[in-house]
Amino acid sequence: LTPTLLTRQGFLMQADWTHRLPLGEYNVSVSGLYQLDPSAFAGKPGDRDWRGAIQTTGEFVPFEDWTTGWSYTAFSDTAYLPDYGYATDYTINEIYATYLTRDTYFDIRARQYLYLGDDTLLHQLRQAATLPDAEAVQYVNLDDYGQLRFSANVENIYRAMDAGPVFFNGVPYIFGVEEQKIHGAFEASWQRQLVLPAGVLATPYLGLRVDAGYYDGASALLAGPISLFEATPIAAIDFRWPLVANAGYDSHLFEPVAQVVYRGSSTTLAGITNDNAQSFVFDDTLLFSYDRFSGKDRQETGFRANFGGRYLANFDDGS
Repeated sequence: LTPTLLTRQGFLMQADWTHRLPLGEYNVSVSGLYQLDPSAFAGKPGDRDWRGAIQTTGEFVPFEDWTTGWSYTAFSDTAYLPDYGYATDYTINEIYATYLTRDTYFDIRARQYLYLGDDTLLHQLRQAATLPDAEAVQYVNLDDYGQLRFSANVENIYRAMDAGPVFFNGVPYIFGVEEQKIHGAFEASWQRQLVLPAGVLATPYLGLRVDAGYYDGASALLAGPISLFEATPIAAIDFRWPLVANAGYDSHLFEPVAQVVYRGSSTTLAGITNDNAQSFVFDDTLLFSYDRFSGKDRQETGFRANFGGRYLANFDDGS
């Protein structure tokens, strides 16, 4: 129990309950107050006497390699949580199940994105719900013949109002449209690492990505309905030359990297509308990926070459 006395609004009470079970745990958090001065939020959702929220999360392992859980929030008004410091600008209601082993991954979720703040109606109508979002990955090792990788993703998105256009420096951006859209993507690939003279590592890669989608055409920004079916062949080769130096307990790795990549599609927009690939990701985990968009709705296409390197140092003191 966490009681708080506020000089202007009175007594705020919060109660947290966590219950641990053999297969997992769940948490319930309840908070609320009777505001002594609702006029402090005049003209806003917080202009009311009673305000509060209930939040609950849970995670369980019902079977080996399976994890299930949920997260849910209900509130008197969308501004309560940020007004009293419990959250910032959004929260997610979701229920999920995940299966994970060394070579297999499967995840399915239903999600509702909730806007938190004062400008409630328009912002909330622009938020998306995914009903559901499912993803699966399977690796098959072929010993001396390389590795096969299969991945699939199906996402059904609903949004009640266009999110945009929003102008930055005079440029219009659309973050999502009024829609019901389903997008399925399947990718199969093969790769094998070869050790060449002088320790150079060469990894040829062959793959095929297939996209299928449907958009209902509810938005005035994009006429519809639209159906999509497309296949994208992928061919690449990756060269790396790891050079290692040891000095006592210190070690240094310098690895020049060169890649040639071809993705044979005429369009980068593989999901009809762009809901999950607004950004092009450059970080140390994705810099040499063959597709660096943050989601499946866009993909890199055409022919390109990447040149770079990696440096890693481990010192005696653990740094």
